[in-house]
Amino acid sequence: MQKTTFHIDDLCCGDEEILIRKKLDGLDGINETSFNLVLRKLTVSYSCSQEDIIKALRDIGFEPR
Repeated sequence: MQKTTFHIDDLCCGDEEILIRKKLDGLDGINETSFNLVLRKLTVSYSCSQEDIIKALRDIGFEPR
């Protein structure tokens, strides 16, 4: 299992957190997600491809780095 923290500039409220959780919960291999809205960070524990996570975030309008 891997863990990566993504910085998402547009992440600013609970509604966006819910949107991201729903999208990532639909991916096989996502074990856990945690958010720090103040710092605009998303931490994901996963066993899938990191590219799958990035694509999922881009599909809903976010640009992770």
